[in-house]
Amino acid sequence: MPYWCDFETDEPPETPDRVIDGEPFLYHPTAGPDGPGRTADRFDPAALPRDRPGDAGRLLDWLRSIGATAVRVTFDGGNDEGFGRFEAALTPDGELSRTELAERGAVDGTGAAIRAARTREGDLWGPAEYVTEALWNFAEELVGLYLGHPGWGNGPFLLFGAFEADLTIGCFTDLRDVEKPDEIWSSDLPPQFPPGYRPPSPPQTRGGLAAFLRRLFGR
Repeated sequence: MPYWCDFETDEPPETPDRVIDGEPFLYHPTAGPDGPGRTADRFDPAALPRDRPGDAGRLLDWLRSIGATAVRVTFDGGNDEGFGRFEAALTPDGELSRTELAERGAVDGTGAAIRAARTREGDLWGPAEYVTEALWNFAEELVGLYLGHPGWGNGPFLLFGAFEADLTIGCFTDLRDVEKPDEIWSSDLPPQFPPGYRPPSPPQTRGGLAAFLRRLFGR
């Protein structure tokens, strides 16, 4: 379940579950005022999309093929933003971070396959960045299933939470001991362009004064 702070409530809760930066948070059973109910207990791994490389179902299959049994995901949102964050893949031997997974996917061809299917004009990402993006998309897919609908960040509230998702049976395990992100409503995806890149500036056009001077002086 998410921790939830309602900005529009007339009366703050008398016994909040947590108070963070002076704001009262409740450990809330649903993601939004129009949400369908409590958070889900499980999802169906076989039902995830597998149409293209990088889709959630294909990423799940890849994670299982390299020994991952579950993933840990955090999420936050509110107003009109919602982010699912892939934190780690869990294996019998320990955790694999996003960076480790991106490097592994860049080596074993996973990132290259995603890049070939999804490259956009002007995109300078490499295979590792495409794996990172796919991990983010996978996390957001799981958060939408966990909270019951994909628009979990739409509403006058602030929420955050975490869970683990089993990759074989699709069981969600809520993680109550989670901290509010330092920067909420933000993404740490790599930039589309290298550091320092700037798109070319549009050609400058001369204003009315310049045109008048050209007519006046013949240039």
